[in-house]
Amino acid sequence: MAKQNRISDFFRDVRIELFQKVTWPSRKVLLEVTGVVLIFVVIWAIFVGVVDFVFAKGLEAFLNFAKGG
Repeated sequence: MAKQNRISDFFRDVRIELFQKVTWPSRKVLLEVTGVVLIFVVIWAIFVGVVDFVFAKGLEAFLNFAKGG
């Protein structure tokens, strides 16, 4: 029975933490931060794509050179 009490205490504490102690961002702040994250992800994806393309072309040129073509 003590284990059941600890579990219920845990969930009660979680509820108190989430609804009384956590400071949730406003909708405006949430949308601004989400926009910044999405822009950063798109920029990072473009960067990784360009680097991948450059490495692929470099490796292709190296293999063609090593093959003697």
